[in-house]
Amino acid sequence: MFYGLLGGCLWALDTVLLSIAMAPFELEWTAPLISTGLHDLFSALWMGGLITLKRKWSAIGQALRVRSGRMVMAAALLGGPVGMSGYVFAVQFLGPSLTAGISSFYPALSAILCWVFFGQKLRKSQIFGLCLCLGCIVAMSVSGQSQASNYVFGLIMAICCVVGWALEGVIVQQSMKEDLDNEICLFLRQSTSATVFAFLIIPLVSSWSFAGTVLDQSWLLLLAASFCGTASYLSYYKAIGQIGANKAMPLNSTYCAWAVVFAFLLQGTIPTLVQGILCVGIVAGAILCAYEPS
Repeated sequence: MFYGLLGGCLWALDTVLLSIAMAPFELEWTAPLISTGLHDLFSALWMGGLITLKRKWSAIGQALRVRSGRMVMAAALLGGPVGMSGYVFAVQFLGPSLTAGISSFYPALSAILCWVFFGQKLRKSQIFGLCLCLGCIVAMSVSGQSQASNYVFGLIMAICCVVGWALEGVIVQQSMKEDLDNEICLFLRQSTSATVFAFLIIPLVSSWSFAGTVLDQSWLLLLAASFCGTASYLSYYKAIGQIGANKAMPLNSTYCAWAVVFAFLLQGTIPTLVQGILCVGIVAGAILCAYEPS
């Protein structure tokens, strides 16, 4: 449970740092995709350094030759290029608050998939906790301002985000049962995602010239954000391996609550009383969902 909450907390810090880094480029619709690609590239480099320090390159080579390693790479495509691209496009066309509300349902879809494919059921108290967590996230999102410029396309992109993130967690859970640890899984995930962004998505939607401009102005913030994101994913994947995707995902989704805290600390954004109450509800619901009595 601790690692799931830690992953959500670090992802919130990652998100706030990225928003600060991208503030000078807010009028460029491709900037979120560029930042995501650079973020995953830096994260892959962080992981490469960790793999080198722990002398795990032989394990990486072995993982590439087995089914579970290829499954993680497929999960990377679902969680990174599909999930994150869907998310940033949904933010563009639906607005951030409505997108946050829709995308928050990926833990619910994951719980359904774990039940259908692996027979992992949640107790009634855990279902209540999941509903409390998601309900508070939705309430927080609808209390914000939403500007939908192309509702249908934005909704399709948000659904792609939900499906991509849910499938990623389920696939990683199954792969980690086959003797892949969280560090190997994350290196495969981030390097695969970074490669797709570098050779497909960035050249398709923009150019490396613009990516170079973003990098030149915001490289330090991107480096810090990617470090937090890497630590977040390591914690998230470890939580999946320990308690399963259907319980780890609600804990990870508490980033919506922690983001309010970091926005206050780093940007001076003062939350309302209602937001504070909803943040407590999000964390409490996630803990209740993940709690397993001994």
